[in-house]
Amino acid sequence: WLSGWLGTARDYRWPEVRWRAFLQRAYGLYRALGTKGAMEEVLGLYCDYAFTIDEFESDTFRSRPFEFCVRVDAEQLKDPVEIEVIESIIRTFKPAHTRGRLNVKTAPDFVVGESVLATHLNIK
Repeated sequence: WLSGWLGTARDYRWPEVRWRAFLQRAYGLYRALGTKGAMEEVLGLYCDYAFTIDEFESDTFRSRPFEFCVRVDAEQLKDPVEIEVIESIIRTFKPAHTRGRLNVKTAPDFVVGESVLATHLNIK
């Protein structure tokens, strides 16, 4: 009932206790919709583990204004559905003019695109 009154649909992928905590703060969260603070608060209500939000405005290598990334360690995820919920939170609470993405860190030593060549090879 309260979800409908606040204009939000009940997301059954959330644990009920966490959904109730969200509903208690929903009015203030929707007033702050589109801010980093609101997104951090909603992610904090849903996630019981650490996450970071990196903004790329001050990136010295490539300038990517209006883009951000939410980083989560895969070892902390208990269910693959959590990825869908986090992506849904990002889409709902991100500022309208920004591009947000989720980065799930799977292995600390795995780097895509890097290879090790034998020392005797001579590449020109």
